[in-house]
Formats: sequence, structure tokens, C-alpha cells
Amino acid sequence: MGGGGAVSAIDWATLSRKTKRMRHALQQLGVLTSDLPERQQADLLGYGLLDWRDAASAKGVTAAMKAFGGEFNPQEESSMFQGEAHGGMIEYLKKPERRERKLNFYFHYHITGETSVRRYTYYKPANEWREIQRIPY
Repeated sequence: MGGGGAVSAIDWATLSRKTKRMRHALQQLGVLTSDLPERQQADLLGYGLLDWRDAASAKGVTAAMKAFGGEFNPQEESSMFQGEAHGGMIEYLKKPERRERKLNFYFHYHITGETSVRRYTYYKPANEWREIQRIPY
């Protein structure tokens, strides 16, 4: 890391003693594996609300597809999930075992965070969206 050269993404993400320990723990758990490009490994090291939301959103998408699979009517409903700021969600969708391991790191968000898929329908007379179903995951 020294010598004035470029710092790798994974080294940059683990500059502190705490993040170095976290990197080692995630490697031991099989969350950070050599099959991932270094940039994705650095992204997975993100420890905070956005990373939890990526992992939880991926779990929510999976739950929604199981619960609602094949029953959407495009004339009446539209599927919507977390937006642009959640690019890590794709990696967690591709690797559910990695997602579950990472979610276990965020036990404190399980207590305070919202983990349910909510389904809405548009109610034209009142010009509003109404929740019609909530599925915890």
C-alpha cells in the first residue's frame, strides 16, 4: 500500500484495524471469495445502512417473486423495488448464500429495520395508492 502507487480497492476499503478484522472474518465466512473481482469485494465490505439495504432488498425481491410469481396484471400493477443507490443488490440476488451470511453481520438492523414486502394497488376514486398486502421476510 505504500510507495505512492495506486491503492487497490480492497486495500482502500480496509484501511482501519476494524475493517481489516472485518475483511478477515468475511473471508473466513466465505462472503469474500477469490471468485469476486476486487472492486466487488470492496463493495461487499461496505458496512452500513446502504449495504444492509442491498442485501435486505435482494432478500425482499426473492420473497416477492415467491409470493407473487406469475400473478401480476401489468394493466393493474407494476413491480417496483429499491432504486439506483442499491447497485449491490444484484450481487446479493446472484449469490443468496453470500447474502444470508452478510445479513447475519447486520443483526442490529434486524431489530430496527423494516423487512417486509408491501404490495399496493391504485384506488382511482381517492386518487391514492393503498397497501393491500404485507409479507415479512
